[in-house]
Amino acid sequence: MCFENASVNNDKKTLQKEECGKSDQVACDSYNSCPSKTTCCCTYTYGPYCLTWGCCPIESGVCCADDPSQCCPSHSPICNVGKSTCNKSKNSQLSSKALKLTPA
Repeated sequence: MCFENASVNNDKKTLQKEECGKSDQVACDSYNSCPSKTTCCCTYTYGPYCLTWGCCPIESGVCCADDPSQCCPSHSPICNVGKSTCNKSKNSQLSSKALKLTPA
């Protein structure tokens, strides 16, 4: 996360942080974020909880459920994990290369 100013209050033994403007980050959860104009994708779940996040390098990306290391653009939302491609529809012959996530 981004913090512009941090100061310690010795009386209360707390660290006060002022977050940078929200426009430069996309919140994945309370602890993790991705850069602006990207999409958060859960890369590891435990039951209903997401334990690790990745950043898809485009806005409104579609996270690939069968391969949590990849994502697709919203205009080609079908992930073909075997070929690492993205398709407009299940039977579409046109495809583009799937995008790799970076750590959140």
